[in-house]
This record gives sequence, structure tokens and C-alpha cells, in this order.
Amino acid sequence: MSVHGISENLTPTAQDIAHLKALYGLRIEDETGNGSGEGREQESDSDDGPRNDQLFWAESLSVPPLPDQLIRYHVSGTIDPEGDVDYFALQPPTIEVEGLKALMISVRSTQPNGLIPELAVYDEDGRAMKVDVLRNDNGLLIAQVDGAEPDDRVYLEVRSATTSSGFSTGGYDLVAAFEATPTKLTRYAELELTNEQAETSMPLHVDRPQLLHLALEAKPVEHDQGVVAWVALYDEQGEVRYQAATLAGQTRSAPTVFLEPGDYRLVFHAETPDGSDLQDNVELRLIGANLSIPFGPGLVDPTTEPVLPCNQSGADPNYCLPAGSVVTDPIIWPGQPKPTTQPAVPVVSPVQAPDRWYWSGVQTAQTAAGQPRHNGLRPADVNNDGVVTPLDALLVVTYLNETGRGVATDVTTWFFDVNNDDLVSPIDVLFVLTTLA
Repeated sequence: MSVHGISENLTPTAQDIAHLKALYGLRIEDETGNGSGEGREQESDSDDGPRNDQLFWAESLSVPPLPDQLIRYHVSGTIDPEGDVDYFALQPPTIEVEGLKALMISVRSTQPNGLIPELAVYDEDGRAMKVDVLRNDNGLLIAQVDGAEPDDRVYLEVRSATTSSGFSTGGYDLVAAFEATPTKLTRYAELELTNEQAETSMPLHVDRPQLLHLALEAKPVEHDQGVVAWVALYDEQGEVRYQAATLAGQTRSAPTVFLEPGDYRLVFHAETPDGSDLQDNVELRLIGANLSIPFGPGLVDPTTEPVLPCNQSGADPNYCLPAGSVVTDPIIWPGQPKPTTQPAVPVVSPVQAPDRWYWSGVQTAQTAAGQPRHNGLRPADVNNDGVVTPLDALLVVTYLNETGRGVATDVTTWFFDVNNDDLVSPIDVLFVLTTLA
């Protein structure tokens, strides 16, 4: 039979064909080409699962007629059971298209707090192509392959990025499109963490208000220790403004953050789940992008910085009332500032599964070990599944029945401290019920 790199080959025998049918479920033309094989590659009669779970059986995606020479592919699929892999082959368009030099791919989980997708791309010879991850958080993975063109036959592989329960299966939508200009991300930091220095920090200065997108990339390591790496961005008050966690060999991000002018601090850390020594150095890259047109001026809370007439001493020229202005919206004039009720955000406990961070983003009020956890994004969402249901109240009630009122010492479970008073009590149940009412 034909083998790569060998010019002479033998015609497949009947026994060869029988073996191939048994192994792959294929029907192959015989040497006379009389059609008895019913085609070179047909659907298998086997019903033992999806047919696109191997590269050899990649599902072919064609390009529908679209205006302006837009080359776009779309397909929906499901990763199930755990360990399932789906392959897709992008068929070149039938029309000639020039000037498209980058392949943009998005994989979106169809269920909140569900599948965490992972993507790989191969050329027509089965060689892995370089994939740049632009975004990977909250169920949306956006990546690009620079240099791929519509005439290339490209294979896409979709799988789960984790084996964690609840995040390793689920549905997804995949969209692939060719673009004229690839997206370039800025490299903000590149560093290496070791067992002797597993944490480091560096300053970040922001000179104008802007939206900032960041992603943390960790290169693969030799030993499989489940190494977790994360980055946290602190403002001058020590509050966490951004946080992302990833595993070795992966790139993950978090929702875009708005930063006002000022000095910030980036803290990088790497650790094993069991706290054992790092056997490998962990190489990290912090990449990102900011909007080309900056925001300005920054946002101002009128409860602490009242808006003054422009001709009054101390008025901010960016936020003042011109003479003769007619104001219809309520304005807080100079006087006693309204006190800020939101407490300062404590330092986030570093050891938390990246899969939790992937979906929930920054837990802005997660407390330290020995204190109950509070969901800073959705306080009444005790189990952090994206919605508030009676189940959230039931979880708190069950916990109280088992342990009684007090401080929750197991910080690896649910977000029991709904009202963020560092205690778990019937008041937390009341807060959930009030949210449901």
C-alpha cells in the first residue's frame, strides 16, 4: 500500500481493504475502479458514535454564497462524553479570493458555566499550525492563524480544555472567517517564575483613561503537576481590578477592564494545587490591547466629586457647568460628600481553580482562608451557575442545618456569605429570597 516517502507502492489487496473497513468503517474503490466500493470515502454503517472524532473523518465545511467575497464557515457541535474531540475540514471556496491573510476562529460555549473549549489547527498534511489566542474567558475562545489563506485546506480540532466536572462537556458554536489584516496584541510582560521565586510584581502606569484587554499565556512544562499561574492587577488602594488564571500550556483572559490614569501593580504567581515544589520553571507572557481612541476624561462619581459651575474656584474644567446652563438631571452640589458604602476589596486568595475563574471572572470580595466566600459579581448566586434560583437559598439552608451559624471554614465550596458580613446566617437566606421576590 502507499506509504509517505516511498515512490513505489502496491495495489491494495482484498485483505487490505477488509482490514481498512474493519478499522475505519470506510468503503474504498477497488483497483479496477468499478465502483464496487461505492466511492472513496462514504458514511460508515457503524453507529458507534460521531464520525468526526478523528482527523481522518473530519467533517467537511463548505462556504455558502456570501456578498463582498466574505469567506465564513459556521457549525455547531457538542463535546460529549468527556474526552470527545471534533474535527472539521475547511473546504476552499469555489471563487478566487485575494488579499485575505489571516484565519479568525471563535468557539463559543452554548451553556453558561459549561464547556471550556480548546482549539487546535492543522494544515493539509496534519502538521499543527501556530494559533494565537486573542481571548479565552466566559465561554468564548477567539484565536487566529496568521498566514492562512482561503485556498489552504485547514483542519480544526475542538475539544475540552479541562477534565474538571461540569466544564469538560457541552455544546458549542464555531465560526471561522478569513480576514485581510491579522490582529496584533501588545506584549506587556514576559517573565519566568521558579521554585525559588514563584511570585513577582511589576508596576504599570496608565496615563489616560482606557479600556484594556489582557490575556495570560503560560508555556507548556515538562512535568505534569497541574501548575496554575495567575496575574492580578491592583490599584493604588490595593483593590483587585483585574485577575486571570491559566494552566501550563494554555492562554486565558478575563473581561476587559476600564482603567483610569494612575499607577497600578501587576502580581504574577505560579503554584501547584498541592503546594509542592515547582519542578519546572514557568514561562509567562502577558499580552493584550487597548482601544486606539482613548476615553477621556475619566469617569467621576458626583457623590464624592460634586459638579461645580465652571466659574467657581476648584471646578474641574472637564466636569463643570457653563454659565447659564439649564440642568434637568439631579446634580449634587458642593457640600458634605456622601460616604462610600462599598468596602475595600481584600486581597484575593490565590489558590482557586482556573476553571472557576474562567467563568466567574474576578471574585471581587472573595475572602481569605477561614472566612466564608462572597460572590462579588452576583451576591445571591451561591453556586455561581450564572443565575439566581431557589437552589441558592437551599444551599445556604442546608449548610446552616449542618454547621450552624458562624464562619465557614471550607472556602472551596459555594459562596455562602451573600451579604458579605464574613458570617453565614439566616440573613444570607433572606437576601437570596429577596432577590428572587
